[in-house]
Amino acid sequence: MKSSALVSIVALVVIVAVVTSFVLYSAARVEWKVDRVDGTYDEVQWPYIATDDTGTLHMTYYVNGSLIHSALTDDGWEHSNIVEASIWGASPIVFDSAGTPHICYQVEDETSTSSPNNYILMHAEKADGEWISSVVSSMALKGSHSMALDASGNAYVAFIRSGYLFCANDTSGDWQETLLLGLTYASNYGMTSIAIDASGHPYVAVGSNSGFVGVCSDVGGSWNLTTLFNWDLTYNSVSIDISDDGTVLVCYWGYPVGEPDKRGVMLATRGPGGWAVEPVYTPESDTNEFRCSISATEGGSVKIAVERCDDRDCWLAVITSCEGGWAYSDVIGPYDNLPYSMYQSQLSICSSEDGHTIVPVTRGFAEYATDSLNFSDRLSSVSLVALAGYSIGLVIWVVVLRVVRVFSDRAERSARDR
Repeated sequence: MKSSALVSIVALVVIVAVVTSFVLYSAARVEWKVDRVDGTYDEVQWPYIATDDTGTLHMTYYVNGSLIHSALTDDGWEHSNIVEASIWGASPIVFDSAGTPHICYQVEDETSTSSPNNYILMHAEKADGEWISSVVSSMALKGSHSMALDASGNAYVAFIRSGYLFCANDTSGDWQETLLLGLTYASNYGMTSIAIDASGHPYVAVGSNSGFVGVCSDVGGSWNLTTLFNWDLTYNSVSIDISDDGTVLVCYWGYPVGEPDKRGVMLATRGPGGWAVEPVYTPESDTNEFRCSISATEGGSVKIAVERCDDRDCWLAVITSCEGGWAYSDVIGPYDNLPYSMYQSQLSICSSEDGHTIVPVTRGFAEYATDSLNFSDRLSSVSLVALAGYSIGLVIWVVVLRVVRVFSDRAERSARDR
């Protein structure tokens, strides 16, 4: 009897240990959690995510003819319509020091007969619960615009028009345009990304469909251009940010000089010693589409959201700087993403108050993904796996216990017969 009880106990311990190891392994494998903000399955376009200074999470997106702003409160997501119109492209949302949200978008000019498909560049900010819009430019290249705010809450909008790069600001109360660059390399397609340093100096990164990537900066009262990349590529995605120590960071699709086989995500940084360029990620296979967004966190970490597509599907990933290199993580792998991502002219990436990375997910819904779930969240996410595992383990242990008892009874009967 003692030996059979010992076998039963050992079997139970082994089963519990195996199931627990499997559950913990499954929890460790959960890196991204996807949550839905709003919407049924439809063409959700230009979803952007951001956090304000209070840590509140915001998301903007365009669906069913409405550009929508959503904010996560204690009572759940609160939604408001920024505009109901036919638009093309919206910028990621930004906040001034008072927490007021600002966004830019392009609305179709339905009154224009001489320029069909003309889109008007608009700026909107939320005041007293209402969105107030103003015209930035009567004509701009679709999807080329970006926006940033200085410390005083003045808005700066970069955009392309007719092969020229412009920056408009409302520091005087009206929108004033400044011509920055004639894009002799560029022309029909391109995009911008703008950031403003702590001293109020704007930096505009621009990418064109000819493979040109450059940065225009106004530091000494005049605009100057730095060319980062100028080889024959068709990707125009570019993103800029400035770290707390004043380092300018620009990510784009390109390759090191003379090494086209290392084509992929590049990072250019401008510190006290000038510009330095390094490859961040080189995919194993060729990519037909590419979008990126860079974020410098308060802790000094650099995070880059990347969306790349081949002829069949798209990937959404996050690349994070770590000691000695870069860590790559797929948020949405191939064949999990839907082609609605192609409607997204830019990406966005932000961090929560506790340092979690947050990115929008483009699968037809208004969704976002959060990484690095804490241990309780990870266990919760595999609760069904744990329940099923322990249930199966209990059944196996009962079976083992029965078998042990049968053999034990047979052994006792044999001993009595002898």
